[in-house]
Amino acid sequence: MADRFHAPIESRDWFKKLDFSIRMYDYYFCLMLGLVKKRKASDEEMVNSEEFVEYFPEPFGSGKNKIISLFLETELSLLGIDLSNREAVQKILTEYITPNSLTWLTKKGLSEMDKYCAGGFEILRDEFDDRPASKYAFFLNFERLITEALATTD
Repeated sequence: MADRFHAPIESRDWFKKLDFSIRMYDYYFCLMLGLVKKRKASDEEMVNSEEFVEYFPEPFGSGKNKIISLFLETELSLLGIDLSNREAVQKILTEYITPNSLTWLTKKGLSEMDKYCAGGFEILRDEFDDRPASKYAFFLNFERLITEALATTD
């Protein structure tokens, strides 16, 4: 059986009122915020996660290269690896990427990406006074969080 994406169990209920057509939307929004803010959950925090899909469903499948690239760029930055250090970059790529997976990520790569999703969910949960009641309210606050994060990145 292929490895699957994992998201915090609590996120399913948190996003429920927004009624996105597939769970991957929840994952994506949490992932983007976790990546932009460079926040990862710990291994212990990932115990409270659930698996939900083993591939990038559409509309995410066509953009998976960009999603994975952003993940790798963030991970290399957090690991303190200079992109000009080809040997160190190649080592991480070998550890995280495989053509033998529906996600193109190794078990380790997928696990690390899931941690950014969980970290992003922690930010959403902390920043919202309550679960968003509408997509409008969610996107208004989500856009603010992303904009603030981008304004403070190096």
